[in-house]
Amino acid sequence: EITKERFNRITKRHLDFYYQEILQIDKKAPLEDQVHLIFELAKNAETAKINDDTLVEAGKDSEGKKRQYATNYELVANKAKVAALKSIYHHRKNTPSEKNGLFAAAQVNSLDGKGEAFKDDASWMPFGYPASHSSEFPLDTPTLGFAMAAPSLKLQEGNRYIKVTYKLEKEVDAIDINNFSKSLRIYATGEKGWIGPFFIKQSAKSGYTSEISGKTIKLSFLVDKTHEAIVAYDKEVHGDNYSTTHPILKFELHTQHPEHNLGYTFYTRVLTKKLTSAQVDVSVEGVSTLQLRNDIGELVPDKPFYPFGTQPVVRSAFYIGYDEAFQKKWNNISVNAVWLNTPDNFKDHYLAYRKDENNTNLSPQLYYQTLYHEFEGIGKYKDITKDTPIQKVTLNANNLYVSGNDYFTAKVSVVDEEELSPLPGNLTLFTDSNNDKVFETDLSVTNSNYTTGENGPIKLSLNQSFL
Repeated sequence: EITKERFNRITKRHLDFYYQEILQIDKKAPLEDQVHLIFELAKNAETAKINDDTLVEAGKDSEGKKRQYATNYELVANKAKVAALKSIYHHRKNTPSEKNGLFAAAQVNSLDGKGEAFKDDASWMPFGYPASHSSEFPLDTPTLGFAMAAPSLKLQEGNRYIKVTYKLEKEVDAIDINNFSKSLRIYATGEKGWIGPFFIKQSAKSGYTSEISGKTIKLSFLVDKTHEAIVAYDKEVHGDNYSTTHPILKFELHTQHPEHNLGYTFYTRVLTKKLTSAQVDVSVEGVSTLQLRNDIGELVPDKPFYPFGTQPVVRSAFYIGYDEAFQKKWNNISVNAVWLNTPDNFKDHYLAYRKDENNTNLSPQLYYQTLYHEFEGIGKYKDITKDTPIQKVTLNANNLYVSGNDYFTAKVSVVDEEELSPLPGNLTLFTDSNNDKVFETDLSVTNSNYTTGENGPIKLSLNQSFL
C-alpha cells in the first residue's frame, strides 16, 4: 500500500521538484474568497447602514472552519427596486443588407420591446437587436442629445443670435450643414417650459455661421423676437434633472433612417472624439427695456423723450443702462437713436448765432422778422403779404457757431467699478447717412477689459449747449 501510494504521487512529486527545485518558482500567495452579498430590509425598516469591513457569517467550510466575509465599502440599503429594464443597441455592420443605426427598447423584457406581454416563449434579448432581426417587432430609434448651460444665455428679448463652438482633440470629416440642420433640434429654457425647436443655419448673421469640419463644430441659430425670454433652468418648470441654475440649451439629435441619415453620420463621426473646449457667443438686436435717465430723472424708453433734458447745456448728461448686457463679459454694445422733430439743417437753424460782437445778423428786429416772415432759402426773408425782401442774411460766413450738422457732440464714458472710464474722441450726435433729413445717433462701445458684473451704464455728456 505504501509503495502504491508513493507511485500514485510520483507525478505530483515530479512537478513539485521541477517547479520548486529546477525553476525555483514560489507558490502563489493565497487569495481571499470573494462573494456578492444581498441585503434585504426588515419589513418595518426604511433604510439600514452597513459600514465598511462589516463581518458577515457564512457557515463553515468543508473542514469545519468558520467562514466570514467582510464588506469592502459602506452601503445604505433601502427599498429601491428595479422598476424597468431598458436597452440601447448600436448596430454597426459593414453588411449591405443590414442598416446600421441605434435601436432602443423602453421595456426590453417584453415581446415588442415596448411592453407587450409574451405569448409563449418568454425569452428576450437583453441588449436589443437591429431592424434586420425582427420585421414584426422593430425597435424604436432613440433621440440622442446633449445640453449646455451658461449665464450668458439669459436673453430676455429681441432677435437673439446664438453660436456654440466646440473644439475637438481630433479632426472630424465635414458634414453639409443645410442637409444636417433638420436632424438637430435645439430647445431653450423658457418661462413656461422649453421653447423651440430652433434649427442651425449656414449663416445666421455676420460672424454667426455653422460649420462641422476639422477640429471645429460651430452651431449657430436665431431665437427671434417673437419668442419668450430665455431664463434660468427650474426643475419644477422644465423637468429633467440638471444640476445648474443657469439657462440651458438642449440639443436633440435625430438618427432615424432614412430621413435623418446625416444625424446618424454626425453621431458616428464624433462618437470617439474628445472635446477640448466649448464656448457660447450671443448677439442681441432690438432690445427695448433699457434703463434710461438724465440729470432730471428716469426716462421711459418706449416713448419719445428728451435725452439731455428740455434745457440741454454743456455737460448735460444722458445714461444708457442694460443690466442683461453689463452683467456679462460683453464685447460690444451698439445703440441707434432716432431723433424726432429736428430741423432739416442745423446750420440754417442756428444761422443767426454768430461769434463776433458786431453781429448785425442777430438783432431783435431780425429775430422778430424770422419768426413772422418766410425764409426764401437764398439768404432773404420776406413778409408774407409782400414780395420785397426785408433784409439779406450772410449765409456763407466764417463766424457761425453751428457750421454744420456735425457741430453737436458728446463725450462718451463707461462707468466701471463706480468710476468713469472715458472713451477716446467725441460722438457726433446728429448724422443723416440716408440723406432723408432724419437724424440719428449711432453709438458703438467696445469692451476694453471692464470689470465683469461691475460696469455700466454708458454716459453721454454734452460738449455744446443746444440753447
